Amino acid sequence: MNSRIDALDGTSPTALLLGPPSSPTVELLSALDEAQLAAFEHRGLGSPAAGWPYRDREGSLVGHVLRFQTAAGKTYRFASLNGDGSLTWTGRPKNIPLFRLAELLQDPSQGILVVEGEKTVIAAAEKFPAMAVTTSVGGSNGADKSDWSPVKDRDVWIWPDNDDAGRRYSADVARACRISGAKSIKIVNVPSTYPEGWDLADELPDGVTVHGLQQLQQAATEALSANGPLPLRRPVEESAPFPIHALGPILGPAAEAIHDVTQTPPAVAAQSVLGAASLCVQSFADVTPIVGGQSPTTLFLVTIAASGEGKSSSDSIAMRPIRNWEIEHERMGRLDDTRYQAMLAQWEADFNDALDGTGKGSKEQRAGSECDLEALRAKPVPPVKPYLLCSEPTIEGAFKLLTSNPGSAGLFSDEGGSFLGGFAMNKDNRTKTAAHLSGLWSSGSFMRTRAGEPLQTVRGVRFALHLMLQPSIADMLLGDPLLKSQGLMARMLISAPPSVAGTRMYRAPKAASPGAIETYERAMKELLSRIDLPAIGEPARLQFKNLTMSPQAKEIAIKFHDANEAQRAPGGAFDDILEFSARCTENAARIAAIIELVGNPDAMEVSGQSMQRSVELMEYYRAEALRLSGVMSVHPDIVLAERVRSAIENLGGTASLRDIYTHGHNRIRAKDLVVRGLSVLKDHGQVIELPGGGHWQIVK
Repeated sequence: MNSRIDALDGTSPTALLLGPPSSPTVELLSALDEAQLAAFEHRGLGSPAAGWPYRDREGSLVGHVLRFQTAAGKTYRFASLNGDGSLTWTGRPKNIPLFRLAELLQDPSQGILVVEGEKTVIAAAEKFPAMAVTTSVGGSNGADKSDWSPVKDRDVWIWPDNDDAGRRYSADVARACRISGAKSIKIVNVPSTYPEGWDLADELPDGVTVHGLQQLQQAATEALSANGPLPLRRPVEESAPFPIHALGPILGPAAEAIHDVTQTPPAVAAQSVLGAASLCVQSFADVTPIVGGQSPTTLFLVTIAASGEGKSSSDSIAMRPIRNWEIEHERMGRLDDTRYQAMLAQWEADFNDALDGTGKGSKEQRAGSECDLEALRAKPVPPVKPYLLCSEPTIEGAFKLLTSNPGSAGLFSDEGGSFLGGFAMNKDNRTKTAAHLSGLWSSGSFMRTRAGEPLQTVRGVRFALHLMLQPSIADMLLGDPLLKSQGLMARMLISAPPSVAGTRMYRAPKAASPGAIETYERAMKELLSRIDLPAIGEPARLQFKNLTMSPQAKEIAIKFHDANEAQRAPGGAFDDILEFSARCTENAARIAAIIELVGNPDAMEVSGQSMQRSVELMEYYRAEALRLSGVMSVHPDIVLAERVRSAIENLGGTASLRDIYTHGHNRIRAKDLVVRGLSVLKDHGQVIELPGGGHWQIVK
């Protein structure tokens, strides 16, 4: 054991420094000057600002949490101890002992106070000397990274930081303590008058004393009954308001107007107009983000709202310019169809005549017929179909449309369940569909293979997507591990706003709403006019102009990218949405180009103002991804447990093992799966085994 490492304890936030990778050491220093920092500089992050040791039940050192201060803010690493005394860096530790475990184990009758962060533990221990104070490794996202077994049969209080992340952490800790057998679990109600983000390491708010804090702890409310059932999933916080103003001077007022007219949630209206604008813009313009090459302006949107929330009404208004464009060009296309049929009939007659001539007449006549036949090898090209909306939600349907229309299309459905529950997303086709959609989002290309046919590749096309889903159906998408691992979910911009049910009393629309919608429709019509429909007999081929970043837009984009990237480090704030956050910069550029072109279809670069608006929108979508990450990263055993519970409920609340796998969901029709699901339900207190064994009952 390295004596200098072993000398560290958890009674103060001791500053630690890690040496060069070739000879890692940990040095206990009371003050750090520049020379010392330089000597122990960590590759890529600089010198740690502070650190705290973690020990196991025997007091042996497991490793250290080290805090680094970078230009983008604070970031943490866990340095674990190897058998030879060297250290290994990791950002995602698992099953780490609780902080200050030795103090926790000294007196089993002592109450336990859980806070967020090691620095806060040190401060809280001074304010609550009668309690054993601890935290888990990994900050607000780290409740599942620690071993909570020491809280068994103990009274636990949880003091959350005064922000959304802190409240989410307290709920996660409560769940972990319940599963680990805590005697009681209480969460302190931090007054709303305390500053946002306040924790026990901060300066006391005006008028607040340590005695007042102790009274708050004593008045904490029961979080979870020690004997009651525990939810399988942590509660999902309510969504933040959609920043409609960030949609710009045309899309923003249009979304506000649609919300006003239909009384749908503002986010639903916003998603509707942004999706429609993406479909229009992608047909003629690309954008070059600050990282990567030329990118489509395609967006994949998902909106989650219950039935009766106005999804269909919102979609109907937002998509009206596109449907009108289809109707108008369909009328014009009827004449092209008539001309094409005449051309085709003439070609067939000429071809047959030439074919007949190759076997008749003189040598010269036969040679002439062969020349005519060669000239007629190319069959007349059918007129391009003026349809942009994919009515058949399958890859086959998309391929058929994209090879017969101008080359730009979209799947827009206010009943997205028909897509998720249909042929394209069944167990046999889901992987293929997800891969094709990802390819269309990334580069506008995909390959189609069919038995007995040659490989067909479609390039240079565009395919947007907006699915509106009911919450019960959304779980099929958000909770699908295959779609997450494949990467499709990382491309989705999801909004799940709170319900407006019960608030939609009659009121007359605002006077400005019709005008805002008319302005939006004119803008969409102008964008649609940029779609080049070739003359009859000519193939479709989209031409894309490429928007670049103005100097101001580039500066804003770099700042957003760097701040986003800093939090993608192991243990960072975006640890749970790594795949999504990796595409934030590109999605921000796409949205910025759309906002720019809606206002000025002739633009050749993204302005700083459009980029700033896009960054605000991406911060909303990123927050939604974080908020819903618990749904998108549900462990398969939780899904299994939910299916087992549903089977028991359908069987009257009590069922035998055999009944469950005989009559339950298709995916649990095996004894070992049901046993695994029952184990999870039992751990959460949701089922009990009846006396005599073999039968299980739901705990209400």
